[in-house]
Amino acid sequence: MDLGEGLTVPLPTTRPVRFTGVRVTLRAILRVILTAIVTVALSGCGEAVLNYSPPVFSAVEFSIGSDGQVSVHAGPSIVTPIGSFSVEDGVSHDFTPPDNSTLVVIRHWQHGHLHDSAYSLRATKALVVVLDGRTTITASNRQFFVDASAGTVRRILVRDPAAPGSPDTPPAVAGAPAAGAPATDASVKPATVVRRYVAAINARDYGIAWDLGGRNLGDPYDRFVAGFAVTDHDRLTVLRERGARVAVRLVADECGGRRQQTFEGDYVVRNGSIVDASLRRVRLVGRC
Repeated sequence: MDLGEGLTVPLPTTRPVRFTGVRVTLRAILRVILTAIVTVALSGCGEAVLNYSPPVFSAVEFSIGSDGQVSVHAGPSIVTPIGSFSVEDGVSHDFTPPDNSTLVVIRHWQHGHLHDSAYSLRATKALVVVLDGRTTITASNRQFFVDASAGTVRRILVRDPAAPGSPDTPPAVAGAPAAGAPATDASVKPATVVRRYVAAINARDYGIAWDLGGRNLGDPYDRFVAGFAVTDHDRLTVLRERGARVAVRLVADECGGRRQQTFEGDYVVRNGSIVDASLRRVRLVGRC
């Protein structure tokens, strides 16, 4: 480089820069850049709080057609049919929910036979079931048993009570049913009347249970309803039927599964209505 007056400064020779023993990849470069961005962002915040919210459970709806066929209407939630099993007198099926799932069992009539249709819902949250938009039931050990054999339940909605936009729990029945409740059918077998009575109680259709014979069991309507305040679900087994007398075993799951009572005894049915009941407790497990 000539500075004038004969003075010159030699320029350094330009040499290529080489990385010796270092392998640079695009992924490594991106990792460094990302780390720098996060570091800068957190340095101005003092501390970082990471919140995780589990995915919202999308409601699942079951509907029972006039022919007894159960249809499933579901969104992104996964519903897996387990199967439909015929129910015979004195025979019941024990269902165990798979891991990380909730079990829904629907008892219904189809083609003249009583069936238990079971479904597995991929959900670990505490869910509730709303029957026909009126009554709400809670799960017992991640299981719902919906007895729709009385023909009074047509729509079964399974939902997350904490999900945005979920309706409030329907109000409990208050006051005796109005006049004009469905009449009983004298042509129906006594055992069928008892099954419908228990099914109505499980569905919280206390007005129907009252009409099927609850009114004949000694208590006024409000005390009749109050008697089921801690009942989660009743499981009925018909032991035998002789004329108007129906011998049964009744297992009552109560207090969210914390207590279970077993009763045995007889119902007496005349003209399509229960006129007397004599049940004794034979087993008690747990407490409320």
